[in-house]
Amino acid sequence: MSVTRSLAIALACLADVQASYDLIAGYAPGSTVTDHNAIDRDQQAMEEFLTTNPPDYTGALAVFTSGGSSQSGATFTLSAALGAAVASGTTITGTAVDGTTLTCNSRGAKTATDTEIFCRYTVSDSQATYNTCRQGSLGTTTMALTTGCFTTGTITIATSPQITATVTAVSNAATRTLRGFSANAGARMLSCSIGCPYKDFLHFYNYYGDSDYGLKWVEAAINGVATGFTSGRGNADFTGLAAVMREEAAVKGSAYIVANMYAIREFEDAIDDCITSCVGVACNAISGSSVHAWDEGVAFYTGSLEGQGGSTSGVMGYRLAEKRCANFKTCGGSSPTDALVATTAATAGTATSGVSNVNIRLFDLFAEGEHLLIMGRCSEVRPFVEKIADIMSVPLIQGTLRYAWRMEYEAAAGDKERAEGATFAAAVLPRVYQCSVADAEIINTHMNMNAVKAATDFSVVKAAFERNYACMNVTCADVGGYYSSNIADYYSEAAPCVDKSTSSSSSDISSTAAAIIAIAGAAAGLLLLFVFMLISKEKAGKPIFYSMQVKPSS
Repeated sequence: MSVTRSLAIALACLADVQASYDLIAGYAPGSTVTDHNAIDRDQQAMEEFLTTNPPDYTGALAVFTSGGSSQSGATFTLSAALGAAVASGTTITGTAVDGTTLTCNSRGAKTATDTEIFCRYTVSDSQATYNTCRQGSLGTTTMALTTGCFTTGTITIATSPQITATVTAVSNAATRTLRGFSANAGARMLSCSIGCPYKDFLHFYNYYGDSDYGLKWVEAAINGVATGFTSGRGNADFTGLAAVMREEAAVKGSAYIVANMYAIREFEDAIDDCITSCVGVACNAISGSSVHAWDEGVAFYTGSLEGQGGSTSGVMGYRLAEKRCANFKTCGGSSPTDALVATTAATAGTATSGVSNVNIRLFDLFAEGEHLLIMGRCSEVRPFVEKIADIMSVPLIQGTLRYAWRMEYEAAAGDKERAEGATFAAAVLPRVYQCSVADAEIINTHMNMNAVKAATDFSVVKAAFERNYACMNVTCADVGGYYSSNIADYYSEAAPCVDKSTSSSSSDISSTAAAIIAIAGAAAGLLLLFVFMLISKEKAGKPIFYSMQVKPSS
């Protein structure tokens, strides 16, 4: 763990933030986000539905749309009307499928004549037992959990006087979904009253012409139709495409196009909350801070399957960075003492194993950003969010390059590789487009879902990316080169590029800093020598300076 991350954790404790929350792949949240972190279980369930033979497109679409893992709740159908009004947030007690007693909190005010009432399952601070019921649209996937779901029978509602009601049916569902991340993007990232439009989201909106571009990509892949983006840019037609192409596009689109952007949204939201000094349930605030929204961003990027220290079971952006660093020899390295220092101030990853340099740097940024929010230093968080978005784009560039190379040079590469490369490209093309319209079109021409294998030219794609690294705030060292452990060398034409302008400017900065330090050190030394001389002269009875009013005796 880096010094900055340890410092942030210590400061969080000093700021009276609960220290018992489970780590998220090494990050210490300052609030309860176990439920948010579990959104990756919906992602995993989607994959399970799509990898059956034949693929279960209906199941995949249902879990993308309705979820089941995050913000789980139960709707009780009652045998008779409530008989009295019930305020939102009222405690309801009933019995679970396994016979245990459960409590939940109602959501939404109810009148005396209502015959249905909804409540949300209680969420714990422990990720392993964060809730007792995960059903919704998870079906029979390994992500489902039904033993702790409410069953029919009697419930008590803690009104005054208490209501006892008979439940004839229970419907379990989730209110946080992967589809919702994209469906709500326009309201929460483009036209919200504070902070909007968010910088990174605006790149994607400008490119695709739609605020819900993410769900359009995923649903087109699942349904086997065309995306039909308003702008006409980046479109993909999945009509008649192989099942493996639809599967790869849907799964990777959900994780890297939809969820990645929503994670960035939460980091933006944290700044907004901090600035407006939100408190209470009306906004994402904990103890007068906005650390909760920041924690959510880390949770959506990482996911619960990564555990407290990282795990190969993960399926979100964190795991992609780990996979790609092995392919591009960018594992390891370090983050500078100040995570915002220019990229070249960090030790770039040059290994094929260990934690990715992307995640090393991101998690230091996460920790420092959390600390600033806890301290209420809102304006200082903006550069952290921008740097986070920049670094998160690196594995997407790497993914696009990897599959561009394979499509050109591997005879066996086909539908699966085409779909993976096209989806990675779709997740990063808007960032290229805001730098160069021409280069974005070059990459799309070679990497789009409907291009033929012979149309892919790796060197052309690589050059188009490299021309825009400086504008995209990434470097050749960040991206690395496509590496083969078998030959212990980079693949043909896939070696890393050289950061000429960055290295020279970094050298100039380093030289200037060194000169300043040297001058300051010399000045300090001369000052100390001068003071020492003064003291010596005084002790010898030969002071250098005399009072202007008294002449020295001769």
